[in-house]
Amino acid sequence: APGKHTPERNGAAHGRHADDREAKSTEWIGDAEMQEDLAAFFAAQRESILAKLGQKGPAWFDQKHWNRELSAILTPHLTAISTGTARRVAGAKGLNPADYSVARTEKFLKAVADSRADLINATTRDHYQNALDNDSDPEHVLEDTESRSKTVSGTLTTFITAWATVEVAKQLMPDKRPTKTWLASGLPNSRHADMDGETVPIDEKFSNGANWPGDPVLGAEGVSNCGCGVEISEGES
Repeated sequence: APGKHTPERNGAAHGRHADDREAKSTEWIGDAEMQEDLAAFFAAQRESILAKLGQKGPAWFDQKHWNRELSAILTPHLTAISTGTARRVAGAKGLNPADYSVARTEKFLKAVADSRADLINATTRDHYQNALDNDSDPEHVLEDTESRSKTVSGTLTTFITAWATVEVAKQLMPDKRPTKTWLASGLPNSRHADMDGETVPIDEKFSNGANWPGDPVLGAEGVSNCGCGVEISEGES
């Protein structure tokens, strides 16, 4: 029962790993490859921004351009990670992994990639604008691209793996009254330790208002570096 229980700059050139991963999408894949592609993107973006700021041009940040480029990088990674997760979970539950429909998820995953790309790039723009407004050296803005890529990829992986697990229940167990259980990360600095074991029906929100770990409704503090997960089960008849 519910309750406690040296990259190119244009297009998607930086997303080379995502293309390689498509054939391996039935296996669990962590966030290392997405992290590397993000690091390449952030480094190239930083180089471009600093070059334009050095020329003192008015259009130093083209948000639409960067959104298209980043979304094109994120989409195949989110698809590969979610598909691998879903099929792994389905197999573990005694379900047929082949019955999981990737096509049913494409629109949602593209929307996620678009929204996250816009949010990430807006953060980049705001950091540089703040430096300009305060006469600070833009060379020191977001200079640790490796650390940033690790945080972003980790946050996205938590979100997409939890979502994919729930999606398995919705697609393959709709007649089983499925439930979902929050699994806290167990890390010393976990912000969701009190959520561990909480179980709710698959279409209901957890007591913190989230549909799953990494849900943006939790805000930046609630999703950044979150390592929690979710488990699905058949409900009681």
